Amino acid sequence: MSAPDETANADDSTTPTETQPNDVIIADLEQQVADANEARLRALAEFQNYRRRTDEERESLKGFLLTGVMESLLPIVDNFGRAVESMNASSDIDKLRDGISGIHRQLATLLEKNGVEQIEADGAAFDPNLHNAVMRVEDSAAPADTVVEVLQPGYRIGGRVLRPALVKVSG
Repeated sequence: MSAPDETANADDSTTPTETQPNDVIIADLEQQVADANEARLRALAEFQNYRRRTDEERESLKGFLLTGVMESLLPIVDNFGRAVESMNASSDIDKLRDGISGIHRQLATLLEKNGVEQIEADGAAFDPNLHNAVMRVEDSAAPADTVVEVLQPGYRIGGRVLRPALVKVSG
């Protein structure tokens, strides 16, 4: 009769060893979940710090670039001041015209130097991405949807439109 008892004891001894690995597996899985959660929280904190740093750097760079552009505008403002003084001191329209034309060239050169280009619109096919049509006129000399007059020039920088051109369109 010892055989049945040995079988019972063998079953009893295998039962605890089967549950022990489950407990170990569960504990191991819980630890992995805790580690993964901690890694996720760390990554989230690192990303938030990265975003904060890049925002601060962007604002700093924006201020630096703006300072450079404003510094470049100061001679133009000085020239406008001299033009106003000249206008009050003299009635020579030709000198005033020449002075203002020079200031316009100076400003256009500054814009070009900083990558700003004027949108070519006169005679071009109407493009709503580049032009803002404020009038539609009948013009038998121009094909339909063609810019017939530029009321205000448009500008872009690096392919991005700063301001669309205000135009009259045939049509």
